[in-house]
Amino acid sequence: LTPIPPELVRFLENPNGKPLTPGPIEKTWAVNTGVKILKVEFPSAWAMTERVLYTPRTLAWVYVEIDGAPRGAPPAIVVLRPGIKSQQEFIAELDRHLTRDDQSKQLDAFNDQVRDAVKTKTALNDMPSEALEMAWGFPESKKIELDGQVKKEVWKWGDGKRSASLSDGRVTAFTP
Repeated sequence: LTPIPPELVRFLENPNGKPLTPGPIEKTWAVNTGVKILKVEFPSAWAMTERVLYTPRTLAWVYVEIDGAPRGAPPAIVVLRPGIKSQQEFIAELDRHLTRDDQSKQLDAFNDQVRDAVKTKTALNDMPSEALEMAWGFPESKKIELDGQVKKEVWKWGDGKRSASLSDGRVTAFTP
């Protein structure tokens, strides 16, 4: 599972240094779809030898069962970022991907166009910041400044390709 489109996922490179993509989108799950954490697997020597060669074997994996997945389907895997050094960092990173909060009320408050954008992981001009986070996940960085009474923000994601400019909590421009 990833909050970003597969073509922007950069976990592995081939021997020539070109990024390997995880393949096409298999399914998009709606915001607020329930999941059950089955297990957390850290990259021990044993775990890495059991993982498929062209996968991000050196990172922590969280196996989840998704509500509505076909019976007997393999679990989905959330791959966590490298460099997690403490329990607090692990929990914070997991919270970036999975939440206990019911987001259906917030999602229902958006208009149809914004709800559709969230479901398809796309950004829209004039989209509220909360909807942008639902669509693209948490940004890696946020630069915030006040211009008079207007709060201006620039959000950037770790893939290095996506960014968004916001003014008073609404998207004014973005690069997909």
